Amino acid sequence: MKVEWENLKVPNFIFLSSLAVFVENLLYHPFWVLKTQDIINKGSSSGTSFSGLKKQIVNLAKTQGITGFYRAYWLSSAATLPWLYLLTYNYTKYKLSNDKYPTWVQNASPLIAGIAGDIICVPFWVPLDVVIQNRMHKSNLNRSSYAVAKDLFMGSGLKSFYKGSVMTFFYYGLNSGIWWLSYEHTKSVLYKTAKLDELTDKFRVVPITAAMIGAFLSVVITSPIDVVKIRMQTAIGDERELYRNARVGFRSVMKADGLHGFFRGALPKFISRGPLSSVWAVVYELVIKYSSIN
Repeated sequence: MKVEWENLKVPNFIFLSSLAVFVENLLYHPFWVLKTQDIINKGSSSGTSFSGLKKQIVNLAKTQGITGFYRAYWLSSAATLPWLYLLTYNYTKYKLSNDKYPTWVQNASPLIAGIAGDIICVPFWVPLDVVIQNRMHKSNLNRSSYAVAKDLFMGSGLKSFYKGSVMTFFYYGLNSGIWWLSYEHTKSVLYKTAKLDELTDKFRVVPITAAMIGAFLSVVITSPIDVVKIRMQTAIGDERELYRNARVGFRSVMKADGLHGFFRGALPKFISRGPLSSVWAVVYELVIKYSSIN
């Protein structure tokens, strides 16, 4: 649904978008945990086949119970700053859609707006992201976020909280930029092709389809960056030298796991970024609708 910036009730938007992300994360977070643990754990990957994923789910349920699937849930949900990101996205896209800009800028406005949202939020995301990723490590399974953060600080000071900052920016920037660009343009094409609009598409088939296509593209393109980013953020002991920077990190993943290693955790990501991003697309459209002055 298209709502101009002037018609957006910002307080409503902040409340509804934050609430939506906390609820959505109830579905998304378990797959994020599975993806992260598969990337952290070396050796055979379980996140690239259904049988391996099933084994990983059973093992996690047996060893940690239902709480294992929601490790660092509250911190993860708060760390995304959904209201700030979505406000930045919508405001930037609205401004760049103005006719005073070249056509290519208007067409690329979802991509640019998605990256702009990440530029604003990544400085807040990175420290929390590092703590959350380290809580997934098997050595920290029974420890609190505070205890993990304290150990990180005692190890290398504030620098510990900004490991993989550049990779984090590239990952989130590309991930969201590609998704929004694909989502907005695919949605527009599908509406025109099917001769539908937001009112006649009662079952939200168009946004659901557009979201799944965007999710597939974003996962395929950004998965290698995500793998190296998480390895850099969670490396301990002698592993730190193997993941001291992005270039060495890519080389280390290739040497240890081959090309297959760059797609560790891909299946949980596809599941969460595919069907669940379709749920998010519908929720986002509803948030926009009920945040409108009209």
